[in-house]
Amino acid sequence: MTFMGLFKTLTIAVILAVTALMISQGDPTKPWWWLGAIPLWFWIAAPIWAPYQLARLANSLIFTIPLGLFFLIATILSGWVYYEALFPPTSSTSALIFLVMPGYQWIGLIVVGALSSVLHAWLSPKVA
Repeated sequence: MTFMGLFKTLTIAVILAVTALMISQGDPTKPWWWLGAIPLWFWIAAPIWAPYQLARLANSLIFTIPLGLFFLIATILSGWVYYEALFPPTSSTSALIFLVMPGYQWIGLIVVGALSSVLHAWLSPKVA
């Protein structure tokens, strides 16, 4: 399996795990719950899917490796934070982690993307 194949498989697995976690913390038996859960799912899943998509589109090791490392580190740290917040739930507001954590993931992705762009520009051959 190639690096990108593994990256895609892990990305899908993490999205499925977070989806299951979100459903387990919600009330999916109520139809109105899905009206709020679907946009929330996109907010949660997008920063998990974005590193893979950016690495696939960039098609450069200078982008692929940092984005893969970011994905791995962000997944481990996010998993730990989700676990600490939700198992056992220490407060009725524990589920707010689903609103906060993706924002931190987006910030991290922007930083890694910017650093990768600078590194790519620095290492690219200069055309005279």
